[in-house]
Amino acid sequence: MTHLMTMLVLQLAVIIVTAKILGWIFENKLNQPRVLGELAAGMIIGPYALGGNTYSRSSWGIIVSPSWNYITSNS
Repeated sequence: MTHLMTMLVLQLAVIIVTAKILGWIFENKLNQPRVLGELAAGMIIGPYALGGNTYSRSSWGIIVSPSWNYITSNS
Protein backbone atom coordinates (compact mmCIF):
# COMPACT_ATOMS: atom_id res chain seq x y z
CA MET A 1 0.00 0.00 0.00
CA THR A 2 2.76 2.47 0.89
CA HIS A 3 4.61 1.72 -2.33
CA LEU A 4 1.46 2.37 -4.37
CA MET A 5 0.82 5.68 -2.65
CA THR A 6 4.45 6.73 -3.14
CA MET A 7 4.25 5.96 -6.86
CA LEU A 8 0.93 7.79 -7.15
CA VAL A 9 2.38 10.90 -5.49
CA LEU A 10 5.42 10.72 -7.80
CA GLN A 11 3.18 10.40 -10.85
CA LEU A 12 1.02 13.35 -9.82
CA ALA A 13 4.15 15.42 -9.14
CA VAL A 14 5.42 14.69 -12.66
CA ILE A 15 2.08 15.79 -14.13
CA ILE A 16 1.95 19.00 -12.07
CA VAL A 17 5.55 19.99 -12.82
CA THR A 18 5.04 19.31 -16.52
CA ALA A 19 1.83 21.35 -16.48
CA LYS A 20 3.61 24.30 -14.87
CA ILE A 21 6.48 24.15 -17.37
CA LEU A 22 4.18 23.93 -20.41
CA GLY A 23 1.97 26.64 -18.95
CA TRP A 24 4.97 28.93 -18.67
CA ILE A 25 6.06 28.13 -22.24
CA PHE A 26 2.57 28.81 -23.60
CA GLU A 27 2.27 32.08 -21.70
CA ASN A 28 5.74 33.54 -22.28
CA LYS A 29 6.87 32.07 -25.59
CA LEU A 30 3.66 31.46 -27.53
CA ASN A 31 1.58 34.34 -26.10
CA GLN A 32 -1.28 31.99 -25.27
CA PRO A 33 -3.14 31.59 -21.98
CA ARG A 34 -1.27 29.55 -19.39
CA VAL A 35 -4.21 27.22 -18.92
CA LEU A 36 -3.84 25.95 -22.51
CA GLY A 37 -0.34 24.73 -21.74
CA GLU A 38 -1.50 23.10 -18.54
CA LEU A 39 -4.32 21.34 -20.37
CA ALA A 40 -1.95 20.20 -23.10
CA ALA A 41 0.43 18.76 -20.52
CA GLY A 42 -2.38 16.88 -18.83
CA MET A 43 -3.59 15.42 -22.09
CA ILE A 44 -0.11 14.46 -23.25
CA ILE A 45 1.43 13.02 -20.10
CA GLY A 46 -1.62 12.04 -18.04
CA PRO A 47 -2.39 8.59 -19.50
CA TYR A 48 1.28 7.70 -19.72
CA ALA A 49 2.17 8.76 -16.19
CA LEU A 50 -0.73 6.90 -14.63
CA GLY A 51 -0.12 3.76 -16.69
CA GLY A 52 -3.48 3.90 -18.45
CA ASN A 53 -1.96 3.50 -21.88
CA THR A 54 -0.70 0.06 -22.91
CA TYR A 55 2.12 1.59 -24.95
CA SER A 56 3.59 3.19 -21.84
CA ARG A 57 3.51 -0.05 -19.82
CA SER A 58 5.97 -1.71 -22.14
CA SER A 59 8.37 1.17 -22.66
CA TRP A 60 8.50 3.51 -19.62
CA GLY A 61 10.04 2.17 -16.47
CA ILE A 62 10.03 4.91 -13.85
CA ILE A 63 6.57 6.31 -14.27
CA VAL A 64 4.57 3.15 -14.84
CA SER A 65 3.46 1.25 -11.77
CA PRO A 66 0.53 -0.81 -10.56
CA SER A 67 -1.16 2.34 -9.28
CA TRP A 68 -3.44 2.40 -12.33
CA ASN A 69 -4.78 -1.02 -11.35
CA TYR A 70 -5.18 0.19 -7.77
CA ILE A 71 -7.11 3.28 -8.86
CA THR A 72 -9.43 1.40 -11.20
CA SER A 73 -10.10 -1.48 -8.83
CA ASN A 74 -11.06 0.79 -5.91
CA SER A 75 -13.35 3.17 -7.74
